[in-house]
Amino acid sequence: MSPEQRESLWRQMTPDQKVDAWKRLTPEQRQTIRQKLTPEQREAARQRFQERRENGEVPGRRLSPEERRQLRDQIYESNKARPPHAGKNNR
Repeated sequence: MSPEQRESLWRQMTPDQKVDAWKRLTPEQRQTIRQKLTPEQREAARQRFQERRENGEVPGRRLSPEERRQLRDQIYESNKARPPHAGKNNR
């Protein structure tokens, strides 16, 4: 695939697809790409990342121990309220 084709494909991708594609690259591949960017392109990429962080849309955010405990409690309570074998072989 030519660089022009890759660039065209990149422009068509959603932000989530771009994040996934970037994460799949090796550190060496990422460094090579960064080296080819102009200073303006690097700054634009930084700004996009910072905007995501300010909006609270940080990819890969983990639950705090308290949030995990609350989620576990909610799951436990909903499972207690559910009748046994609900949803199995409902034909």
